[in-house]
Amino acid sequence: MKRTLTAFALALLAVCAGAAAAGAGVFSAREDVRVAQTAVYGDASAANGLTVTTVTQYADERFWETVCTPGDDFSCAARYSFSQTGETAEPRGSSEFLRLSTGLRLGLDNDVQSGISDAYRDLFEETAPGTESERVVRLADYYDYYPISVSFSLGGVSGEYGEEALRRDAALGEREAAFLEALNIYFRIPVLEEETVRISIGKDARGNVASTGSASTDADSYAMTCLSAVRDGVCWFAFDAHTFEGKLADTSLLPGGFGVYRLTFAEDGEGGLAFGPVETLCSLDPEDFVLGLTLSEDGSRLLVHEDSGGDYRILAVDTKTGETRQDERLPDFFESSWLNLREGDGFFAVWTGLSRLAVVETAPDGSFRFALDAALYPDPENPLFSMADDSLSLAFDGERLAVSGPLAGAYSHVKTADFFAAVYEGDGLRYYGEYESNLRTEKEREEGEGLCGMAEVRAAWGE
Repeated sequence: MKRTLTAFALALLAVCAGAAAAGAGVFSAREDVRVAQTAVYGDASAANGLTVTTVTQYADERFWETVCTPGDDFSCAARYSFSQTGETAEPRGSSEFLRLSTGLRLGLDNDVQSGISDAYRDLFEETAPGTESERVVRLADYYDYYPISVSFSLGGVSGEYGEEALRRDAALGEREAAFLEALNIYFRIPVLEEETVRISIGKDARGNVASTGSASTDADSYAMTCLSAVRDGVCWFAFDAHTFEGKLADTSLLPGGFGVYRLTFAEDGEGGLAFGPVETLCSLDPEDFVLGLTLSEDGSRLLVHEDSGGDYRILAVDTKTGETRQDERLPDFFESSWLNLREGDGFFAVWTGLSRLAVVETAPDGSFRFALDAALYPDPENPLFSMADDSLSLAFDGERLAVSGPLAGAYSHVKTADFFAAVYEGDGLRYYGEYESNLRTEKEREEGEGLCGMAEVRAAWGE
């Protein structure tokens, strides 16, 4: 027993010594932080004038703010601070949103006396005890219109109301039930005649429900996807009218037609929200894919981002009158109707898949211009870095777009003291460099780990 304990103590001591040695290597750096620049692609001079600031921390107590200037005359300087009480990075504020959906809650709900629950009840009656049955049912046999559900986070209040709540007594307050019912009246979209779902139900030996299930079929279907923009008690939102097979759902019954909708809201003084009526702000072509909604700095214009027949189209719509103030497009931008949009200071960058990148420069009043149209990667099959990281920092100087973020390495979820910087100009990438800090050891790089984590990265021109 004594020998076992001794061996355990020695092993524990070795682990502690290893951790202490690694920590000592980090702490000895303190303000003597060194960063090595490696130009992987292009000419580093393309990054002249760029500043990348990183904030790296260890155990929420030790912090290093490192300011680097990539380019011909690379330099870096660091400031070290220590907090005995411990600190954590401030969480990003959650965005306000409103989202409508047509998703059905599949399953047998004895409190709901209509809709898909009727299909399960019919199947239940035909199922013998101790067995399981399944059937493909037509949704149009149980619904005239898709039931609309809503989820939101507005004015510090969050909520989620669905079909089953509307059909149950006292499941919603009077005001919430009226709001959900108003949405279902306004957004009447007939169920596709061909849409089906496979349902199943099992009974135990006593004849009670033992299981329920559901699965999709090969038939066409429609599921509403919704986008929104919110400011000062007003929510603008739009949804996509395309079915899974690319056909169009029937939007002819919507008051004012298919388009962008406006909804006002205010706190009711009791911890809830009071909603105004839904209004149609402007009409859109349901053939186009709505991919994003952004507001101008002064709130006077709503920018509607669309895939219009493969073109990237932006409509600047007056937020009060619904009039179109500007309509511009980039031809043949989309390979598929998917858009990643990131807002910056006076611009936003958009990219699609692994192919195209665009920068749109905006004025406070919402007027805009396409300022950059470039290939996202020199070789899309071997991308140099990932644009999928939410912690990326972007900066635009009117001609050059800088992108910086944690250097992913072997494990993309590990954010260490290393980072990258990329610069776009004209029609493509002009520079990509990697920056390795002595706050991370070579062994940590080999193992895809790091004691110090990157809390923030900021790219800026001319600082």
